[in-house]
Amino acid sequence: MRGIREFGDGIYRIAAAGEPRLFPGYSYLVTDAGRGVLLDPGPASDFAATLALCRSVISPERISFLILTSETPDAASSLPLWPASGFSGRVLAHWKAGLQARCYGGPEIRDLGNHEERISFGGGRTFRFVNVPGLPSAGSIFCLDEASGSLFTGMALGSVGGGETEGDEESPGRIESFHDLVFPALGARPDVLAALASLSPRRILPRNGPPVERHLSVASVLFGCGDGAACGPGDLPEACARLIGEVNQRLADVFSPAELRDVLAETGLGFGADGRPEPADLAPSDLLERYFDTLARVKGPVWISLVRAHVARGTEALGIPLPAAFDRFGREIDRGIGGLIRDIERIRTENIELQKSIIQASDDHLKDPVTGYYNEIFFKEYLDDLLLAEAGAGTPPGSVAFIRLDGIRKLNERFGTEAGDTALKALGLHLLDTKRPNSIFFRMNGPLFACYLQGDGKTQAVDYVRELQAEVEGSGRFVEKVTVSAAIVELSEISTVAAETGKPYACLMKVCKERIHLLDKLGPASICHESSVTLRRNRGNVLVIEASPFEADLLRKVLEREGFEVHSVTRGGEALAHADLYRPDVIVSEIFVSQMDGFQIRQRLLASPDLKNIPFILVSWDKGASALRQAFDLGILHFYKKPVQPEELIGIIKLLAGEASEERRP
Repeated sequence: MRGIREFGDGIYRIAAAGEPRLFPGYSYLVTDAGRGVLLDPGPASDFAATLALCRSVISPERISFLILTSETPDAASSLPLWPASGFSGRVLAHWKAGLQARCYGGPEIRDLGNHEERISFGGGRTFRFVNVPGLPSAGSIFCLDEASGSLFTGMALGSVGGGETEGDEESPGRIESFHDLVFPALGARPDVLAALASLSPRRILPRNGPPVERHLSVASVLFGCGDGAACGPGDLPEACARLIGEVNQRLADVFSPAELRDVLAETGLGFGADGRPEPADLAPSDLLERYFDTLARVKGPVWISLVRAHVARGTEALGIPLPAAFDRFGREIDRGIGGLIRDIERIRTENIELQKSIIQASDDHLKDPVTGYYNEIFFKEYLDDLLLAEAGAGTPPGSVAFIRLDGIRKLNERFGTEAGDTALKALGLHLLDTKRPNSIFFRMNGPLFACYLQGDGKTQAVDYVRELQAEVEGSGRFVEKVTVSAAIVELSEISTVAAETGKPYACLMKVCKERIHLLDKLGPASICHESSVTLRRNRGNVLVIEASPFEADLLRKVLEREGFEVHSVTRGGEALAHADLYRPDVIVSEIFVSQMDGFQIRQRLLASPDLKNIPFILVSWDKGASALRQAFDLGILHFYKKPVQPEELIGIIKLLAGEASEERRP
């Protein structure tokens, strides 16, 4: 079938674009015992073609994993589309790549850490993962299929040119040209060479190019000390001739020897079989100028761009200037000439900037901008590493106190939207001022901090929180008197389940959320360190998603009078966080809210196994044909047009909340 190629061992390459490109892009499908794994599912624009090609081999329901080899801009945009195809597996990505992938939504994402990991599928076929940061970003991984010895390298060892209908084979020139364009300043990477040596692949399958089998050793050139182009002192004419010969060899690999011969004829020079120019009555610098000027004149920016990095290294080593053709090439791009090469330069620039932003400013991803504390992402990595590393020696003694600033919504309503951030910053400073030697602080989502108290049991943690509460209430740092509440979890409470599942952080947060939910019922300045608290029963828990604070507050008051516990938000991102935290019995949403609309919120909820069954009510000013069709497609059974009769809305909320309560009873 056009667009798909079988390599044997149950491995298929999928070319969703369906036509040759200068930068080919592929997905890979690996099958075993009726199950499958899809690597790099690609951008949303290619989803329909990718899905059709996958279905020619295996149904989406039989795909166990989608794997992202990096966090490049097109890596995750198709993820939200997969659940509707029948896919119900999981997404695997390095945790930094997961940061971007979660912005798109879609299936559950399992984060891979910095250490080596393995998964199995089908009849026990094993994939081995190794993190290789900087290829092209900090969230990149190599995936080894141990059954076939095939190594999936993402963008590393990709190739320029090739495709389904033309020469689709590896060549050092194509691989080196791709490397120079995509990784122009990568330099030596002994860690990559070490990873390749430890994995011992028999074949490399890059995302951007044909299989690499005969030229596996090219990796030592790309990631080692360089390719040696004119890299030593010596006779200048000979060195320049050698550099031109290397360029000709690369161009012949990327394009064709016949096409190159036609171009070389335009130079007026003679060339030997090795591509070097024959002796001519020209100074070395003039020889280079004539040769590259002819390339630029006859073939334009594309040919020049493919060899620019190689020539720049060579001329720098020789201590001579880069030929003028490369400067003219740069000015042509600035004037908008050469559409294809502008795309190449854009891709290269995006990857360089992405790499810089992640590697040079990784703390920005791991720190909360308001308080400067390490954030929940870092906390997860820290806790998982801590508890998994100690798995054989027992759980280390300690507790986590989740400290929450009470009444932040009222602060914002009374003093403006920045008041909450100011109060959180003040609380963060107060925590630092009163920090114990055995405590480590993290900023979680919303008005929540986590304090890991190393070595402290639950009793000591409770004492610490009570001291903190008294100090906060007496502090002059806040615009008005505030209080804090805390949910406390001792690590020994989760040790057994964490060891069985291998997910310490998930186990901790499950208990944390139960106790935070109880804090809401206990009221401000509370401490909850047990999950078996008996409390007054209410009608249910409702999440209101409404762009208008006035309408949200009005509905909240009406529902609270009826005995419901109500949480309200005005933005889509907050809605998802609150749904995960409070697990409402019913969600009532407007269509038009910021960040993501009501339909997108519903789609994201459906992608979560834990949240997809929460009854969802739409209440909006728009109930046109298009909105009705979207609601129907998303399984929304209750859709009211504003203004709605309060009694009607309360009646259906009571009904749905009652049904939800019945479902949750054992």
